[in-house]
Amino acid sequence: MESAKAVYDAINQMFNATNAGTIAFYTFVELFKYSWDGTSPIDDHITKLRSASNRLVSLKKPIDNEYLAFILLLSLPSNQFWDNFKSSIVSSQNSDTPLTFETVASRLAVQCLHLSPAPANPAPGTSASSESALKAKSDGDKKQLYCKKHGKCAHTTEDCRQL
Repeated sequence: MESAKAVYDAINQMFNATNAGTIAFYTFVELFKYSWDGTSPIDDHITKLRSASNRLVSLKKPIDNEYLAFILLLSLPSNQFWDNFKSSIVSSQNSDTPLTFETVASRLAVQCLHLSPAPANPAPGTSASSESALKAKSDGDKKQLYCKKHGKCAHTTEDCRQL
């Protein structure tokens, strides 16, 4: 007769094997639904994507690093400024060195630093406060955005990923 621990371990293993596919699927869907509004801290957005990717790795369903970089680019706002940024990133890619998530994330963070306004009274030895350092807002985002499904929000009906 088997011990209760052995039975528990067998049931747990069967459940985890079955559940892993479901969790991986919804995590993958979640990756494609993330979108950055252009005003929240970019490091929070990058962390969400990295966290979802790490979850897939732990489920033994990793996503290719280059595809993850493409997903990060896809999640950026759709306006002239960010479309130009995406084009410059993709066109700088060469066949010898594939694009990586870290490359895109670091270039995006640098771009956001350039876009954020300098504080009126920066602390000695710093050029910007840490809170506003990774917040960015481009000139194209000043107009009121409206989505038929969500109302006034950070995207237009054309950019809505739930329609």
